[in-house]
Amino acid sequence: MSALTYFKRASEQKNPWRYTFSRILWRSGLCKYFVIERDGYRLRFFPSTLSAELWADKTGRKSDECFFAAYLQPGDTVIDIGANIGSLTLAASVQVGEQGHVYAIEPHPQVFQYLNSNITLNKRSNITALNFALSNEPGELCFSNMRSDDCNGVVADSSLKVKSETLDLVMGNRLQRIALLKIDVEGFEKFVFEGAQDVLSVTDCVYFEAWDQHFEKYGYSTNDVLELLRCAGFGIFRLSSEDRVLPVPTDFHAMACENLIAIKQVKDFSRRTRFFVGDESAI
Repeated sequence: MSALTYFKRASEQKNPWRYTFSRILWRSGLCKYFVIERDGYRLRFFPSTLSAELWADKTGRKSDECFFAAYLQPGDTVIDIGANIGSLTLAASVQVGEQGHVYAIEPHPQVFQYLNSNITLNKRSNITALNFALSNEPGELCFSNMRSDDCNGVVADSSLKVKSETLDLVMGNRLQRIALLKIDVEGFEKFVFEGAQDVLSVTDCVYFEAWDQHFEKYGYSTNDVLELLRCAGFGIFRLSSEDRVLPVPTDFHAMACENLIAIKQVKDFSRRTRFFVGDESAI
């Protein structure tokens, strides 16, 4: 990255000086002496993009955690696919309590170590961390190994190979009602869903990243994902405000990266969150 590009990016940050300092800490290795305080949990400042982002901006990615806090209840079971360093895994762990459980799945071996360390740091006993990729069939996948590790994903060729499983096989005899399935796999979502038909049948809500630009890398579009979820019994919604969700049209395309919500039972979702849910005839 050129100096001009870096300073342009820094100037766009909420706190440019803290952003710059976070990169200095990262590159120097001094980041390991810092801890990031979040609502109800802590993260080590590992040499990773997401760690640096959350240290530089303490309010970063709060919208995801706000949704988790509104939706999850004690005793819930959650699956976090693409768990990264564990920020949403730990947020979910706090919300579901010791009677609930969180399955955190992260394929990148180094990031998985960061995830495990953060779980240990918080002494959370209601999390099962799993180190492999998910797809529509078991096997092995090439995985990218970029410095921007929050953007790593399945690629055509790479020296880094990771084991892949289907979510149905992973859950197996552990299969039970899933309150929330969160998935962020940089465009590989369709293949994960194809290998998760049994899991989707017992899942109440799916919180997933959508962006045509990501999906096109793998030869499909947003509509292909939405149709797959609709066939599994879900209605598809998007957050229009902090406490309101509206259905997406049948021809919807995610022209920018955003999180969508797939809901099976509107009344249950509304009761849990107290959100206004528009046009309930969509389900």
